[in-house]
Amino acid sequence: LIPAQVDFTCEGKAVSVISQGDFPRKPQMVFRIHTAEPVRFDLRIRIPAWAVNGNQVTVNGEAVETALEP
Repeated sequence: LIPAQVDFTCEGKAVSVISQGDFPRKPQMVFRIHTAEPVRFDLRIRIPAWAVNGNQVTVNGEAVETALEP
């Protein structure tokens, strides 16, 4: 995956999602989400079939329980 930025509108509110990392060379990707005010949306991240071990999601440093599947 390569670093990228996508800007869009959700519920009439501006959202910016920035991905940072050098996956698969380094086993971590960081997604920063910026909004001027709270907004609710799904963030779906593709996990390659060959990268099934050790995946986890953290939000502000806290582990989050979620379904992870390639």
